[in-house]
This record gives sequence, C-alpha cells and structure tokens, in this order.
Amino acid sequence: MLNDAMADGLITHNPAARVRALRKRASETEGDEDDWTNPLSPNELDAYQRSWKALYPEHLPLIVTLVLTGLRWCEATALMWTDIEAAETTTM
Repeated sequence: MLNDAMADGLITHNPAARVRALRKRASETEGDEDDWTNPLSPNELDAYQRSWKALYPEHLPLIVTLVLTGLRWCEATALMWTDIEAAETTTM
C-alpha cells in the first residue's frame, strides 16, 4: 500500500521500507489460521516479553493476554470487565 502511495506521488518515501517482514507461515493456502505457526520464535517471544516487563511493567498483563490469546491489540484494549465476566459465566 505504501509502495503504491509512493508510485502515485502521494508520499516521497515508504516509512516501512526498512521494517523486517514476518517469516512466511507454514501454510498460507491450506488449513485455517489455527494451523499457522507463530511468527516469533520462542526465544524472540521471551525477549519481547522481558523487554515489556523491563520497560512497561504496568502493561505486562495486557501483553501476556495478547500472547496467550492471539487477540489483536485493538481487540484486547477494547475489552471491558463485563466482557470477561460474561465469558466466565458462559464457560462454567
């Protein structure tokens, strides 16, 4: 999308050009999303969580929630206590 914006003259450079692409998923065309491997290795995930804990310990519960559930940032930050309580009562 950003390369297209450059080609159309809307921006002068792609701000994401130096961002490393995620590794390819094991099977992008077969199965569903549950079959995809995690884009982070266990060591990378550990380093990521340790960095969050060191820099922003107050946000660690959110990060752990993201890691354990696979929620997107917008989904996790939109959660309300009532959502969690409602899910708790339906699973018991």
